[in-house]
Amino acid sequence: MKEDRFQIIVGVSNISDSQNQHVGVLLTSILENITIPVTAYILYCEIDDPLNKVYQENMTNYHNLELKYNFQVEFIYYPIINGDTPLKKYFLNHPKSKILSHAAALRCFAPKILQNNDWVLYLDTDIVVNFDLSELWLQRYKYESYALVACIDESISQWPKKYHALHSKYGLSYDKYFNSGVLLMNLKKIRNNYNLDDDAEYLLNNNIKYPFYDQDFLNWAFKNDVYYLPSSKYDNMILRHPDGPYSESCIHFTIQKPWLSISHPSQGEYWYYLFRSPWGDTPEKIAACEMRLLKNSQYIFFGFKNRFGIITGISFIMKHIKHWIRQHFMWKVK
Repeated sequence: MKEDRFQIIVGVSNISDSQNQHVGVLLTSILENITIPVTAYILYCEIDDPLNKVYQENMTNYHNLELKYNFQVEFIYYPIINGDTPLKKYFLNHPKSKILSHAAALRCFAPKILQNNDWVLYLDTDIVVNFDLSELWLQRYKYESYALVACIDESISQWPKKYHALHSKYGLSYDKYFNSGVLLMNLKKIRNNYNLDDDAEYLLNNNIKYPFYDQDFLNWAFKNDVYYLPSSKYDNMILRHPDGPYSESCIHFTIQKPWLSISHPSQGEYWYYLFRSPWGDTPEKIAACEMRLLKNSQYIFFGFKNRFGIITGISFIMKHIKHWIRQHFMWKVK
């Protein structure tokens, strides 16, 4: 009998990109909690220099993650910049293409990239998972009449009014508008029932430019073919519910990022899994991560450039190193 492996995809610009640390944290959080075998596909759209030090470090970290959790990682290069299909052209011509990485669009190409897969779960890289995703995966056939399984986007009320006007003008209803950060994708149905190149060509020919990059395209293409899961569990945007529970949920860091803000209310969830990943399993690696964090944070939260920021920053680093030591030498490992 063929092994039923949990299939997950994430997208990054390249293997040297800083997002790979967050992918490592995401995968660690999944692997720490899941009870079935896992295969992760890392999709990327830019070629790396294999001699690049960061590239080599990230590849080593992925390999060590495979060894630690006995799961599979596959890297798949898929260029978008060549613009050889209408769907690629749509994203290259999008107003946000100059400020966003093309990696955000890679989820839209999953049906074509993963021809041998019938289902896959896509997750954004700014997510940690605090529970076992096995149940969702093993019950996926309950949703086989739908193209996507997703969650209502809870951030709609905070968007600029001009976005609301554009969505209304081009027929996107907010009562069923989903966030594209967590998508259980029925690839078989999408391949059989949809032609996303035709959809993209229609938008291009009619000069329809939605404000959001890939998320609006997905909502437009699949607006009548989505099953909705509870956002509180599967797409928990913490800062929109700061007092709500998140111990059994997919935490989605959609506003502040815990690696950029030392005041994030649930930063401990991110750092916990970072400590358990190859990207943060030594005090030296943690200190390097903290210094990058402080470089981004001290001007925002400490007010004074090199006085209170540095003092508080050193204390912050020491706290996390102590936390790492407690975790590795005093806590019971799962």
